[in-house]
Amino acid sequence: MSKQQLEEIETKMIAAKSMVEQVDAKLAQLKAKESQVKAKINQVNIMEGYAVIKAPFDGYVIKKMNDEGDMAAPGMPIFIIGEKKLQFVANLDESLLDKVKVGDQLEIELGDKKITGKVIEKNSNIDPMNRTFKIKLDIPYSETITSGMYGKVLVPIATTKKIVIPKTAVFKWGQLTAVYTVDKDNTIHLTYVKLGEDYGDMVEVLSGLKPGDRIISSQTEKACDGCRLGG
Repeated sequence: MSKQQLEEIETKMIAAKSMVEQVDAKLAQLKAKESQVKAKINQVNIMEGYAVIKAPFDGYVIKKMNDEGDMAAPGMPIFIIGEKKLQFVANLDESLLDKVKVGDQLEIELGDKKITGKVIEKNSNIDPMNRTFKIKLDIPYSETITSGMYGKVLVPIATTKKIVIPKTAVFKWGQLTAVYTVDKDNTIHLTYVKLGEDYGDMVEVLSGLKPGDRIISSQTEKACDGCRLGG
């Protein structure tokens, strides 16, 4: 190979090396521009995040604290958000303790609106101050129902006819209250009773008697347990 041919090959190699260096330089420029574009996109995403307010739960706007165009300040609320999962808490009288259980569907009055709630929690501990126990109900979402509303739970109870007797039939037997009952054989029995509401000359009997029982309503001092009526 002649000297001239060697010089031509060397010239071509130098030219090729120069082109590679130019391509590398342009590639580096493109990569730098790509990084700048990504940084701008990231900045735009961050700025867009400032323009969108997201609650950490599914809910609804109870109250709007600002109007369009107002300046937002750190620590100042923009909206008051309420959860769509609503619950109703009620304190019930201890007399209803065995009338309500978890899973029951109870009617709730909220103003002029009636809804049905499901009992999901029952605290059977009686508050010694007001003699009540607490229940919690899940209630359906409604735009007309908001947190903080007051209502009334309706607890269905079996209606039974009250047993009311004359007060003259009642007497004290030691520390207990009793009456004299008469069976079908006219035998007198001392029967302990628990009294309820007072109705003047009459009084309610909560336990100890059942409808249809015969009692001695007067002159109880002449009666005795085991004696026969008219004997």
